[in-house]
Amino acid sequence: MLRWNLILAGTDELALDLVALEIGKFNGLKHVPHLKSIFNRGLGIGNPEDIEIIGMSLSDAKKITTKFKTPAGFMTGAISCITGNMVYKMYKKMPVLNPKICKKCGNCSQICPVNVIKFEKKHYPLFTVKGCISCLCCMEMCTYNAINTKYRGAMGLFDKT
Repeated sequence: MLRWNLILAGTDELALDLVALEIGKFNGLKHVPHLKSIFNRGLGIGNPEDIEIIGMSLSDAKKITTKFKTPAGFMTGAISCITGNMVYKMYKKMPVLNPKICKKCGNCSQICPVNVIKFEKKHYPLFTVKGCISCLCCMEMCTYNAINTKYRGAMGLFDKT
């Protein structure tokens, strides 16, 4: 069992994940598809030198922690990279509106950080797959629980994100 005895907190989810992975001596932007996607969309700080760290320095934290155990070997890494990206794209959760429950309030559209939910008064919101980052804020903020999720499936393999 891995125990670091550290408390990590932050306001930028990408930065927090990358710092945690950096402490574990793992390159998150290189090996974690959703972190790379978030960084490429400019939705967080992705350069460790640009992240403000209060308390113990990153280099000191690295000195007292153990490295994450990841699959070893070139072939294992290559296969994991290829299949991991494919699996991520196929199992990426996407928001799906249930029109029987939706009250056409538009809250989902207002909360979407990438503005891919289009809404006009008295109409159901229109969810766009392209550009969706699967943060599912829309689902969390829906007062009426009218938004569920579904896996992207084989169509996800054609996503460029």
